Amino acid sequence: MKKWNEMLKEGHSWASHKRERQPLPRSSQNPKISAHRFSILSSPPASLAAREQASASFRFARMEEAIPFKNLPSREYQGHKKKVHSVAWNCTGTKLASGSVDQTARVWHIEPHGHGKVKDIELKGHTDSVDQLCWDPKHADLIATASGDKTVRLWDARSGKCSQQAELSGENINITYKPDGTHVAVGNRDDELTILDVRKFKPIHKRKFNYEVNEIAWNMSGEMFFLTTGNGTVEVLAYPSLRPVDTLMAHTAGCYCIAIDPVGRYFAVGSADSLVSLWDISEMLCVRTFTKLEWPVRTISFNHTGDYVASASEDLFIDIVCLSETVHSLPELQNLGFFKMK
Repeated sequence: MKKWNEMLKEGHSWASHKRERQPLPRSSQNPKISAHRFSILSSPPASLAAREQASASFRFARMEEAIPFKNLPSREYQGHKKKVHSVAWNCTGTKLASGSVDQTARVWHIEPHGHGKVKDIELKGHTDSVDQLCWDPKHADLIATASGDKTVRLWDARSGKCSQQAELSGENINITYKPDGTHVAVGNRDDELTILDVRKFKPIHKRKFNYEVNEIAWNMSGEMFFLTTGNGTVEVLAYPSLRPVDTLMAHTAGCYCIAIDPVGRYFAVGSADSLVSLWDISEMLCVRTFTKLEWPVRTISFNHTGDYVASASEDLFIDIVCLSETVHSLPELQNLGFFKMK
């Protein structure tokens, strides 16, 4: 069988196995109207994990080999006045950014072994909630924020100054960088996708979809673009043409979130059906489903080596699973259990 990326170059696609779907009502599965959203992630070089909480603070935990995740210590950082909606590490794992309903973002200088006061810089300028943010994958001090005030801003984390700003057509709720750092993709509440050229910070692509679009992502080569939808599908587009290539019937309810394995082998999808699916990115086949969570899955993240995938739902737990190079042939993956947020 030809690899999926070969078919992509030839302009082909195939239909995935279709399952009967029983989607939840849009009002109950749409993250755009939920009280808050979650983010979990691990830092690139350092062994740290962070999770946003529905409060003005967040925690991070140190991840050491051979130590069960449930026994890891955690620290709490406070600074925002209202709920935190998003957290993200920079590409070197030395800074952690957080976005909040208080209309600000903060950049925290994290020292994994330090116990003193953590320095932070406040990024002020938005006039509505900062719903998501992401770091430039090639620059450790540049960060982009998406806000309900219809603007996207690029910040210098060293000075705390806004260096670029673009006003778009709707309330922005999702943002992601292309892996080479040249483009930024933004999704809004009206299911419109905008691609910005980072150098000029001007839109180069705009597309309105007639279905609910949730989290978005590029693959590591930047040749494919993924949309998670309220129909339980993952739409795969060729990039930069944004030509539809495949529709993956991924879940029985709306797909909320997606994460790309940094090594480029897999991607993971979280859904309102409380399941997480793991997909082979070259074959576009689901190779495993994780069933530990009991509520809609709001966020997913791989660690920097792609060996672990973490997922979180609308409760106090993060499910962490250890992946293997032979994930296809293993009857069961090693599940590291729940990491409870106090």
